[in-house]
Amino acid sequence: MTWEDNHKSLNYNFTGRIVLSIVLASAWLIILILWLFFLATDYNIYQNIAIFLISVIVEGTLQAVTWIPWGIKQGAKSE
Repeated sequence: MTWEDNHKSLNYNFTGRIVLSIVLASAWLIILILWLFFLATDYNIYQNIAIFLISVIVEGTLQAVTWIPWGIKQGAKSE
């Protein structure tokens, strides 16, 4: 594998992860806005805060699952 092949592979993986991160964040914001406008009135403030916190945890987990393998590969390459 030449340097150019490795660079193209790295760029593809990196670009895909960036696109996935943007899509995940956008989808999370859209779902959160829809929740607040249409469904939040059915629950009290504490339940809405809990739902928000759970959604932040889920979003963070999905972002971590997206980026941790890439970070591990970069760490292995630098050694």
